Amino acid sequence: MPSVGTPDPEAESRLLELLGVVDPSLEVGIFSHDNPDPDAIASAFCLQHLLTEKLGARCVLGFAGMVGRHENQAMIRHLGLAFVPLRLLDFRRFGTVALVDTQPGTGNNSLPPDVRLDIVLDHHPLRKESRRARFADVRPDYGSTSTLLFGYLQAARAAIPSKLATAILLGIKSDTRELERSSGERDVRAYLEVFPQADLALMSRIEHPRISRRYFQSFWEALSRSRVHGDAVISALGDVDNPDMVAQIAEFLLPLEEVRFAMALGRSSDRLFVSLRTRQQQHDAGQMLQRVLKGIGKAGGHGRMAGGQVDLRARADQRRGVEERIVERFLEETGIADREGAPLVATGCVPGTAV
Repeated sequence: MPSVGTPDPEAESRLLELLGVVDPSLEVGIFSHDNPDPDAIASAFCLQHLLTEKLGARCVLGFAGMVGRHENQAMIRHLGLAFVPLRLLDFRRFGTVALVDTQPGTGNNSLPPDVRLDIVLDHHPLRKESRRARFADVRPDYGSTSTLLFGYLQAARAAIPSKLATAILLGIKSDTRELERSSGERDVRAYLEVFPQADLALMSRIEHPRISRRYFQSFWEALSRSRVHGDAVISALGDVDNPDMVAQIAEFLLPLEEVRFAMALGRSSDRLFVSLRTRQQQHDAGQMLQRVLKGIGKAGGHGRMAGGQVDLRARADQRRGVEERIVERFLEETGIADREGAPLVATGCVPGTAV
């Protein structure tokens, strides 16, 4: 199905520059952050489609972490995408290397530091390391990288198949919480323009997959470990099966009454993952979490959502202390005086059962 709507003027002006960076005689490596979400998955799919359709390029999609969230697994499966673990790839095979929905120096992707980076496409605040790429288009005023890539597809007059349209719609919905969070005019226009081309039945299957019993157990454990400190709720999850659970819990806790902030922390594969959500736009979650993790780890994000990581291998003897320090810094950053907090839920019994 042909692309519709008014192309993004900046994408139109930079399209040839982007295509000119690509060497179509060799494979193109397209990489996202280590635990790709719908926006990252859709963005990789968009760039693959653009380069294949306009240049005949052979593209390889990859990431270094894992896809733990059931919805994201369903998205990759139903869209028929193939992602290759970074550890299985020899980067000498690639003539072009691209990063989507992430940037060098963020700490959330495992692209080897000696790899020459050709393309960076992202919607988070610009990192100085991205300027070293041969082509970088980073737009923090966009709510999703999917919106950015949709602009390039329009500028190229590229056909947008139904599955790709579905992916773009999911990417925009996910990162903007259905246009409610950190979205702008371009996000709204992209959403409305791609909607008629999307397969809504397919999207429903992706958004409502079958869920394992372990998932519900993880949520029970997260709730039992959550404490309310003033107008913040904090969940220290301990060891988690997959890092996606950390962000999922922070998102889940944010609607709690009288709460402005929700933070979750969880350990996986020698890393501590931290996710922060805030209800108010004036609190830039990315900058806030960067201050909290300064000298401890790395963080990124913008608007009302942010994520960070701490490498625990260098702190093996003080793992618990790291988490406590982060919570203490967060409470100081937000001006919350309640250091002890109170349990979010009573864990002594299950409501409605005899004791």
